[in-house]
Amino acid sequence: MSFADYVLSAFPEINGKLVAFAILTVFVVLNLTGIQVAAKVQYAMVIILILALLVFAGFGFIHLEPGYFSEEQFFTGGFTGVMSAAAGVFPVEEVAGQNLSTVANHILPTPLYIFSW
Repeated sequence: MSFADYVLSAFPEINGKLVAFAILTVFVVLNLTGIQVAAKVQYAMVIILILALLVFAGFGFIHLEPGYFSEEQFFTGGFTGVMSAAAGVFPVEEVAGQNLSTVANHILPTPLYIFSW
């Protein structure tokens, strides 16, 4: 059902149980075709996930500025200060108890959210 939750976050009008059944059917048929085919599909999925992570990291890396890591600005309040700042930045009240796709949709810019799911 979690894959269906991701699809429902982008397309709320679709039946979630139908999506879950469809993806389950795809993977059962994939496994019935043999281990070689399933291994190739899994390899392709891993490559896609690694590329998505690299794009996500690259998106953040291009926005770094050298001053971010100076002693005056880096960990000024120690670990407690960082955690306090994170609690103030993330909209905890709005995303608490939601699935990760809802949280990502709320936090990430739209093009990055669409690419990452």
